[in-house]
Amino acid sequence: MNESIGIDLGFDYRLGQHDASALNAKVMRVCLRLWGIDERAAAAWLADLPTLGGRVSWEIAREPEAGRADLMIHLVKPSRPASGAFCWNGVGANEAIRRGSAAGTPQIALFSGKASRLPAFRSGCWISAGVRPMEHALGMLAHALVIPQILRDDAGTRARQCLSPLRVLTDADSSCLLIYHRAPSSAALHQQIDALMADARRFAVTQPLAVTISELRNVQDAGSATHSGREPWEAMTVAHSLAFTGRSGAHAFIVLAFPWLAAGLNG
Repeated sequence: MNESIGIDLGFDYRLGQHDASALNAKVMRVCLRLWGIDERAAAAWLADLPTLGGRVSWEIAREPEAGRADLMIHLVKPSRPASGAFCWNGVGANEAIRRGSAAGTPQIALFSGKASRLPAFRSGCWISAGVRPMEHALGMLAHALVIPQILRDDAGTRARQCLSPLRVLTDADSSCLLIYHRAPSSAALHQQIDALMADARRFAVTQPLAVTISELRNVQDAGSATHSGREPWEAMTVAHSLAFTGRSGAHAFIVLAFPWLAAGLNG
């Protein structure tokens, strides 16, 4: 999968024309609700999450019903030792997601462990962290969904008419895989993404509901700016291209969403 658990997530984004408007732009409030995770440990992760110069506010949701978050991320540590046992943390998170979604706040669950250990009955968008540490998966999720959402909201009317990556995932019941790829160039990265999509189509129990691709490319990379998608993926792919400075190559953070009753790829 061309992934390393220890990748550096400290991308220096080049906002370009968005810099001037950033001072008056709305701050996106992202709240983390903890299920089985120590609050002191989670609070230490906040400093490493991207903020786009104050455009994102990361907070621990100590009072989940108070105030209104722009996005609620439930960090869920399984409370069962093995598959088949009862998971109180999963049940609690699932009920909170159901209530939060009904109130109009986008909800995502980030589950610590493999997809096979997800709760059997759940609603909303559940993303498996796989073998990654929770703090690492949270950083990947920030680059995959939160940063593209802000830059989309900053863009003009025409850009805002494009699908929101958050809404694509949070409006459906799904089990998701969080994937990272890197390559020397955009062209090479697109080949890797094509191979990933082909494998998903070949081995998945059912076809994916959606694919969100956040492509990060160096400002000096002359390759294609964004992955175009190919049938039968084109209609379900939401792709965003973000520029950064300070390192070489092209990077992609991908969320691959399957109907929640399906196993998807082995994860």
